[in-house]
Amino acid sequence: MDSGLARVSRYSSHTHTRRLPIEKISQSSANQRKGRAGRLSEGVCLRLYSEQDFLTRPEFATPEILRSNLADVILRMIAFRIGDIRTFPFIEPPSERAIRSGFELLVQLGALDQQNALTPLGRKLAHLPADPTVGRMLLEANREGCVREVLVIAAGLSIQDPRERPMDLAQSADLMHRKFQHPESDFLTLLNIWNSYHDEMERLSQNQLRKFCKSHFLSYLRMREWRDIYHQLERTLKEIRSFRENAEPAEYDQIHRALLSGLLSGIGQLEETNHYRATRNRKVMIFPGSGLFKKTARKFAKKKKPGPGDERKNSPKWILCAEFMETTRLYARTVARIDPQWILRIGAHVLTHKYTEPFYEEKGERVLARERILLYGLEVAVKKTAYVNINARAATEIFIREALVEGRLLSKVPFHEANQRLLESIREQQTRLRTGSGWALDEKLYEFYAKRLERVGSFGDLRACLRDHYGGKDDALRITEDDLLKETELEQELNAFPDEAELKGLKIGLEYAYKPGEADDGATLKIPVEEFESVDPGLIDWAVPGYIRKRIEYLLRSLPKDKRKQLFPMAEVAQELALKVSAEAGPLVDQLADLLWKLRKVQVRKNDWSDESVPEYLRPRVEIIDRKKQT
Repeated sequence: MDSGLARVSRYSSHTHTRRLPIEKISQSSANQRKGRAGRLSEGVCLRLYSEQDFLTRPEFATPEILRSNLADVILRMIAFRIGDIRTFPFIEPPSERAIRSGFELLVQLGALDQQNALTPLGRKLAHLPADPTVGRMLLEANREGCVREVLVIAAGLSIQDPRERPMDLAQSADLMHRKFQHPESDFLTLLNIWNSYHDEMERLSQNQLRKFCKSHFLSYLRMREWRDIYHQLERTLKEIRSFRENAEPAEYDQIHRALLSGLLSGIGQLEETNHYRATRNRKVMIFPGSGLFKKTARKFAKKKKPGPGDERKNSPKWILCAEFMETTRLYARTVARIDPQWILRIGAHVLTHKYTEPFYEEKGERVLARERILLYGLEVAVKKTAYVNINARAATEIFIREALVEGRLLSKVPFHEANQRLLESIREQQTRLRTGSGWALDEKLYEFYAKRLERVGSFGDLRACLRDHYGGKDDALRITEDDLLKETELEQELNAFPDEAELKGLKIGLEYAYKPGEADDGATLKIPVEEFESVDPGLIDWAVPGYIRKRIEYLLRSLPKDKRKQLFPMAEVAQELALKVSAEAGPLVDQLADLLWKLRKVQVRKNDWSDESVPEYLRPRVEIIDRKKQT
């Protein structure tokens, strides 16, 4: 007799676990069964289904490679050096999407690194005869000391929900199932069902056990299937000496940290009551049948007028989900409250870190940055972190500029105090050198420190640098008046300050004067009267290449502080921009705004620029001369 049914192994992409549902067999499998009836002698095969049913079935069963978890196949092929799954000569090769999904899952589980190379943990998983997801949970459970509980839950996740809810007895079923519910975890609800069932199994006959299941709206067959999978996994683990079943009941945190290790992509952050933002920018809702959904609904049913924010306060801020199920919307099934701090440790290998808004913290005397920690696009944590470990060069520049040059260092350091006194003294002096006043002095002091300090993002780093590089003495960091007043490197680049300016084929003479505060300070274009009308006024500001970078630096420093912070190291940014601007491309500030957005994603509006911050000497003057070379 042929029932036409078979238990078929299928991998669930939602739960990342292997299931064994009972399905209709294909026509080829039915014919194979029919052939067994006449194997030894003539026989008759009685099919317990109609011919019409037989004809509607597929001709052949789905190849196992197409209904299996490829993560398991990929892991064993890599571990035992069988070959590359993409080039292996399968009769029915799996799709590239399925292969890519398998690799992604193995990286998530920590079995492979980002280069798809086997990790030590992956080698352990490869020797476990279990699905990699279940194996990862069990390895973590062994470390946490909760193997017994996780073994039960892992087996329970591999079957269809054992709870039954007949339409005509829905309220009675809900009331009975509520006895098993854990207020914060559907996983522990499964554990409660298991414990209740086995407590009764020890004292009841099979017939009485069936009645118990019926009265508690549990499927007797699914409970048996659950037990079968559990014992299969249990026998497997007993053969591995490193696994030890815990003698004492495990705590909530232990169990859920172990489950999290295999379900990292199933986390969600609260947005509003029962609604969560999950990984990969998915918006999900807790399934109404979940104990956590009921908890929220019951609590607020007692309140006539819930206060603002009450729902958010009482909903779990972070959840772990075993399965995402999509019907009319995306639901999270089998969920539990978790602590996001667990993700930082267990998911460290797949977390991404983004650092923004570096700043100098005066109280702590250190350069910090805002660190956003994300798991598959979901922000798990935000914290302040030492920027020197992220970008040592930029952190050093910020520390030098804001702590040492601007004098915001609170600790009294002899070299710093001496340099600040000298700086103030020189600012008061009258000097003909432009680099001896205002911002240029600050730049000279910055350059002095920058040549002598590296990887200094805090006062502690500064002391360590003095100790390691200068024997604890600060003489090397004491600047002199000659250091502040000597010519800058930019002024020595003669090519940037030509004797003649070439404006669209016209060569115009240039004269330079260093007379701070006077009308002829800076560069002057000497334009012959007969060529005056041929000169494009828009090109005059571009006549001296050496002034372009300086103008850009002044313009960048005139930006609001929140935009300035994103442009460190500023000297390098100015140099980069100077190489990309040109006279033919339009007004300088418009070019800079476009380039800052394109290169740095910094959006600058027209009124953010302060043209008044650019000194007059950086704008070439024009003098008209006659044929006698007179003005």
